Amino acid sequence: MSPFFSILIPVFNQVGLMDHCIETIKNQSYKDFEVILVDDGSTDDSYNMCLGFCQGDDRFRVLKHEKNGSLVAARYTGMKECQGQYILF
Repeated sequence: MSPFFSILIPVFNQVGLMDHCIETIKNQSYKDFEVILVDDGSTDDSYNMCLGFCQGDDRFRVLKHEKNGSLVAARYTGMKECQGQYILF
C-alpha cells in the first residue's frame, strides 16, 4: 500500500546541517509517509550522510545526481519516484 504523502528533500552540501530536520521527521507520531532525499551532486559527504539517516527506516530513500542540476532538477527526480498520494516539499 502506498504512503499517504511523500516528502521530497533536495540536498546539496548539507553535511552537519540536516540532522535536526531528519530527526524531526523521523520522530513524528504520524507514520504513513515516505521521505525521498535527493543528493544533487554534492561535493562533500552529503550522500553518505543521507544514507546514514535512512539506515533502518524503510520510509526513507536516497537518490543521487552525479552532477549538480538545480533545486528544480532534484525535485523532479524525486517526484518521479514518489509513491504517496500527495507530494510535500
